[in-house]
Amino acid sequence: MARYNNIDSKDRFDGKKVFSTRLMPRIPVSENDIYIYSQEGDTLDGLADKYYRNPSYWWIIANANKIGKGTRFIKPGIQIRIPVNISQVLSDFEKE
Repeated sequence: MARYNNIDSKDRFDGKKVFSTRLMPRIPVSENDIYIYSQEGDTLDGLADKYYRNPSYWWIIANANKIGKGTRFIKPGIQIRIPVNISQVLSDFEKE
């Protein structure tokens, strides 16, 4: 399964901002996952807010579906997997 990179920024000793790459945790398919078809105007953060009550978890949906590079908007009519059991994903993310 593919892993996506997430970029974190940090301030260097001289005050300049530097960026580091972070590997995203794998999100295995589960029989409990929800599948939807995207509609006009759907966004990754909007779906995360709807299903997780936290728009900052948009990256979970993006990673699970290999979408979202450069945009938060989702093309209408594509099947989207919404992982349900995200506690392990969040735990793995915090470890890295």
